[in-house]
Amino acid sequence: MTTLLEARPSPSRAAWWGAALAAPAAFFILANLLNDAGVGFLYAALDGLAARFGGPAFNVLSPVVFLGGLGAALALNALAIAEPGVRRDGRRLVFTLSVEPRASNVAVLFVAGLALAALLLYGFVENFRLVSTHAG
Repeated sequence: MTTLLEARPSPSRAAWWGAALAAPAAFFILANLLNDAGVGFLYAALDGLAARFGGPAFNVLSPVVFLGGLGAALALNALAIAEPGVRRDGRRLVFTLSVEPRASNVAVLFVAGLALAALLLYGFVENFRLVSTHAG
């Protein structure tokens, strides 16, 4: 039986798959940022895709694709460069984490982490309502 740690992906494959999984969310964020800056060609393409493949379906599937893709990219690349370990030392359990940083995997981790943070922050700010009380 193969354990999770024995089935670690190769770092180069993890970087390619991670980039592919993070690409839809990165494209969405870039299209929206450029649209807010007055450059709307990417947003128009995204809007056309959403209209063509069903607006409501896009609204349901996009969080799964964006957040799931980013989460999978993060997990895949973290597993590719990190090796956790556990051993007993007398009565103590010793946990270790060995990391072999590779530029491509670290870049995917950085971009996917930044994109995930941006989407979560946007979701919070968009849905947060400030409640103020006025004495009067």
